[in-house]
Amino acid sequence: MPIYDINGRLLPEAYNLQGETVGKAYDIHGTEIFTSGDYDHYDTEYQHTILNARNDWMSEARSVDDVIPQIVHTDQHGRLTANNALFPYLGKAIKWDEVSACIGLGDVTEYSIPAFKAMLTCLDDIPADKQINIWGNHDTWGGSKELNGYYVPTDAEYRDVLSFYFDNSKYGECTRYNDYGIETIVDTKKHIKYVIIGGWEYDANLGGHSHYVIGTESMNYIIQMLSGTDDNDIVIMSHVQPFAQNKGHDTWTVPYEDACGGAGLTKDGTAAPGTVVNSHECILDKMLIDRKNKSSGTIHDSYGVSHSYDFSNCDGDLLCCYAGHEHCNWYNHQNGNIPIVIFDAYAYDTHPFYFVNINRTQKHLSVWRVDDTPQMVKWTIPFLQSQLS
Repeated sequence: MPIYDINGRLLPEAYNLQGETVGKAYDIHGTEIFTSGDYDHYDTEYQHTILNARNDWMSEARSVDDVIPQIVHTDQHGRLTANNALFPYLGKAIKWDEVSACIGLGDVTEYSIPAFKAMLTCLDDIPADKQINIWGNHDTWGGSKELNGYYVPTDAEYRDVLSFYFDNSKYGECTRYNDYGIETIVDTKKHIKYVIIGGWEYDANLGGHSHYVIGTESMNYIIQMLSGTDDNDIVIMSHVQPFAQNKGHDTWTVPYEDACGGAGLTKDGTAAPGTVVNSHECILDKMLIDRKNKSSGTIHDSYGVSHSYDFSNCDGDLLCCYAGHEHCNWYNHQNGNIPIVIFDAYAYDTHPFYFVNINRTQKHLSVWRVDDTPQMVKWTIPFLQSQLS
């Protein structure tokens, strides 16, 4: 039987008066009220499937100290509450002290304060100090400022939405650099720095909603986030994948294809030119490769301003990149050694979400896709493209 704190959240351990952990706890009448171990109660086959995936996920995470366990969901498009059973059950079924983060990769809704409030309510069963919620293009498509026939948030609206609805400050070591989705969040226990890259500086001269802009100040901040000698490995997260490599017809690996398919992806797994977070010759590819290789170079922002960087003294690795937006399951490797993982949309009828392990010791990512049909599908992504079977 589980026990809960005053806020109704599951406690992973019980203690005696000496502060020692105990395997069982009893009430004053001698009735057992707590047994250590993983939560194992389920009422539906969906919950049973979640537990089976969780057990596999945590088995790997607990077997190696250097694994970063995460939960990922993305592209809810107003349907975050369509599956009301998921997040309350995860709140009970997960030992959150073992998890690095529960990550939402954006496009929760069209710009809507009631929908943002519903997001917070829906996620209330997940500890606030484990939540990372970033916003996508749809989340910023609205507001009261007119731009070439579009409406986007004013500066004040940007600040309000980030401060109240996409506020990650409760996670712990969080630095928000501006109001456009440029942010770092550090898991000090796992030595991971989550580098969040937005591109939502809409500019009337550079197009409307269909273009993403990284301005001069934002580029300076991105370079600052990627720099440093803090002994943290980097995971880059952006709603739209941050590379421009889809200009050609590169082949992506498609580990699972659902009935809905995905934007920009053909049945044989060939990616058509995809949307990237940078535009107007603001291309991040070389800079991210240079960060991986700890070298130096220059980059231009969306306004053509040149920025120099030098990563030669950095002491952490750039491990991988996460994104949503494309509404499909696929992955690739930039320069052969930076895995890019695209997660499918929760908005579909089956409401997929993911358990993920970044296994630094065995140099791969493990992904468990779980939906409410119910089913679980697992795949493994090596750090190096050359290790693909």
